[in-house]
Amino acid sequence: MEQAVHFMPLTVNGPRKRGARYLITALSTLLPIAVGVAILHWQAERTLQQSTAQTAQEAVRQFDLMLDNAALAVQALLPLAGQPCDNATQLALREQVTRGPFVRATTLSWQKNIYCSSLFGGSYASPVNPQDYVEGQLWLMNGNPVTPDTAVLVYRRVDGDQAALTSIDGYHLTNTLRLISRYARLVLQVGPNWLAADGKVHDSPVPVFAVAHHQLASERYPYRVEAGMPAGEVWRYMQARYPALFSLVVFFGLLAGLLAHWLQKRSSAPTQELRRRWAPTSSSLTSNRWCAAIPVNGPAARC
Repeated sequence: MEQAVHFMPLTVNGPRKRGARYLITALSTLLPIAVGVAILHWQAERTLQQSTAQTAQEAVRQFDLMLDNAALAVQALLPLAGQPCDNATQLALREQVTRGPFVRATTLSWQKNIYCSSLFGGSYASPVNPQDYVEGQLWLMNGNPVTPDTAVLVYRRVDGDQAALTSIDGYHLTNTLRLISRYARLVLQVGPNWLAADGKVHDSPVPVFAVAHHQLASERYPYRVEAGMPAGEVWRYMQARYPALFSLVVFFGLLAGLLAHWLQKRSSAPTQELRRRWAPTSSSLTSNRWCAAIPVNGPAARC
């Protein structure tokens, strides 16, 4: 009886191709570096957002402090509105300028007309347009007759026909915008007008910062502060603050690549040894398969 003989083929998988090994090594190197840089970028962006939020809060605190001093001066002068602009009234106006921090000038208004000023006395008169003042209180001006190119923030309080006004010099405003933070850029917005650190008052749309934009409005006065940073600031911050972490991320990436390369060489070594040992006997292995397939009761054959 003839019996069928089945053979399990002996196959030896060769090592990966050189291009595949190089690709795995490159991925093992670049992936940790990419993940590390992404984490550092996220951390830097979050830190800058917190920084701009704190900067905006500090700016609002400083501006509120200036306006609080202006409000105290106005409160003291408001009962004098409507009285003659004599020496006593002018002395009271100038006394508030001398005593009040940040107060640059004071004026009195009666029935929406300025008639007495700490700068010009009774020789200067000017109508008051309530529409110029946000909520009837604040007006960010591009200058006044004394300093036409310097920003001025005017605070106004009205009681019937009486009104008193104080102005804050733009020098104090721009110093606050410029010195609070090294990284963040600040903008003071009062109604449609806004002031940047360059000291110029603009009536165009307020710029939107590309990085860590934050907006904060005062709870006591009708103005708000915009804070943020220009494009690319995250990478500049990372280069300035994270050089050691950058080096560490690159080191671990290279270490992962070397480890992947070593593991691939180690796994391919037994396969190469098997191929070397079995290659000379491949012809005899084929001959043995042919002999084993000859029926038992067949003619004798030398195998």
